[in-house]
Amino acid sequence: MEEIAEQGAVPALEVTLDLVAEDQALREVIGAPLVTRIARATDDSDGVITIPHMKDWPYTGSRFLTNGFWEAWAQSVLSEDDARKFAEANLKTYQLERLEEMINAANGISAGKPSRSSGSPGSTKPR
Repeated sequence: MEEIAEQGAVPALEVTLDLVAEDQALREVIGAPLVTRIARATDDSDGVITIPHMKDWPYTGSRFLTNGFWEAWAQSVLSEDDARKFAEANLKTYQLERLEEMINAANGISAGKPSRSSGSPGSTKPR
């Protein structure tokens, strides 16, 4: 241990990917946001939120959407004002399902088949 302390600083590692340096170039390929009306207009709100393109979300936002944690998704992805509008709209499940479909479509994600476990063809179930 003394030998390491005497050597001083840790040797610099060669960086093969610098996301900080490439940030601006990476941002240029992000798609357009999805502007969505989620509630009727009131005196306090136009009922419209802007959902950033999925490539611009923090990783946790994608996890929250996939697992149906809508409040956490809104807080991690939307602006503070839009997250408030989203919470106040108190959307129904069928509306959230449609919103998720639109988010996925806007990001080039196809619906696919549900991943329900039906057992493998060779499974041994009691008859």
